[in-house]
Amino acid sequence: MSGLNLSKGWVAAILTVAIFSTNTPIARTVIKDGMHPLTLSGYRFMFAGVIFAGIYFLSPLVTPKNGEAELDKRIIWICLVSGGINGITLSAYYGALSFMDAGLTSVLGIALFPTITLLILAAYGEALNMRKIIRLSLVMIGLYFLLGFSGALEIRGVGLVVIAATTYATHVVSVQWYLKPYNIWGTTSIMMMGAAIVVFVLWSIAGMPAYVPGVRGWLVVAYQVVLLTLIGRYLTYFAINEIGSGQMALFTPVETVLTVIWSMLFLSERLVGEQWIGAGLILVSALLAADFKKRQSPIVT
Repeated sequence: MSGLNLSKGWVAAILTVAIFSTNTPIARTVIKDGMHPLTLSGYRFMFAGVIFAGIYFLSPLVTPKNGEAELDKRIIWICLVSGGINGITLSAYYGALSFMDAGLTSVLGIALFPTITLLILAAYGEALNMRKIIRLSLVMIGLYFLLGFSGALEIRGVGLVVIAATTYATHVVSVQWYLKPYNIWGTTSIMMMGAAIVVFVLWSIAGMPAYVPGVRGWLVVAYQVVLLTLIGRYLTYFAINEIGSGQMALFTPVETVLTVIWSMLFLSERLVGEQWIGAGLILVSALLAADFKKRQSPIVT
């Protein structure tokens, strides 16, 4: 891999962190103003789904190049299912914001996501080494401090974060195992169309609430469609391909720290003393996930 591509990968990773760190507090603002979580995810993926469908069916961006493999029916179905799982992730995560502060939701998510990912990989034969065991131990202790000393967490919110973390871990593992040899625009477009289908079904089951809190609500929807979905998703998968998922893991705690900072500055949210201890232990655990050598993710064919 050339140094130029590696540099592009790092730039993509940094931009991804900066963009996604704003997601939770921004979503929390409109949900607090009465916007249903499924309305937010519904509008986001309805518009994003149309854009990605246009990219997939009309744009040359999806044409395989530089040795990329052609998409076959099996991979298309994998993309649709993986994207649908990710649609559940976003819907559950936004639902959690109805019950919990943005900072707490983000920290809880970062605790659960890597833990569940490790357990999935272990179930499929990847060994749990000492570093991973230490990480899991730190997460468990951190969760005790985070959840055990405050009434700020609500059981329904915690349950929704567990669902979000589990489905997102499944989504990421499937991308690493199955989709690496393929064109990023092609796989991302199909995954986002799959996510749009699932979110629309969930939105319909909820009765399709349509309330949007004024101009600010529509600006949040537009921001999420363009920056978080269209640009953010591409940057995420590009960075993983260029620098590896281990290096991307290094940025996860940075994203969470930024999310907590934005939540404190703009939403007046606070963590109590014991929760800071728990958050710190969880961030240390996430930092231990980083590997300073690029590792190739296993590819399932």
